[in-house]
Amino acid sequence: MEYMSVPLAIKDAVKAIESKKENTDLIKQNNGYLSSAYSNFTDELKEWFVSYYSVERGEVMIFRVDKEGASFDSFSKLQKDGPGGHLDIRKVKVPAAKALEIASKKNKSAAEKTLIMLDGMDKCMWIVNFFTKSLDLISLQIDAKNGKVLKETKSSLIVGYSK
Repeated sequence: MEYMSVPLAIKDAVKAIESKKENTDLIKQNNGYLSSAYSNFTDELKEWFVSYYSVERGEVMIFRVDKEGASFDSFSKLQKDGPGGHLDIRKVKVPAAKALEIASKKNKSAAEKTLIMLDGMDKCMWIVNFFTKSLDLISLQIDAKNGKVLKETKSSLIVGYSK
């Protein structure tokens, strides 16, 4: 499987957010810090949703970034208690395109959709999820510093059925 096109690098997406005064004012006002980023796509990664954890609100501030620019999207409650991890974008040495290439070489199933996430919770890592036609989820965790595959799992999306 060939990896998808990534015309918008994550570092450029963060720079687009942080170069707009209204965005940085919102982040500062809510005592926020960069915590994660994700994109859901099929052929080409055209947009990022970048999250900044708000210490003030106990929620994440989500910014949408695409070729048109960066804008605040929404506040969102966390699924679990506690703050999001600090994501240091300077530690990301493996770009999204390379993470997708590494994950695609491991995944032998045809993917209908792909979700890629950059997470700073435990370790700076890419999480690449492939959703297949046979309703399986193939998930790989890739170290964003060196490209090493940290974990690979496969599970069924059909409740009560596992492989």
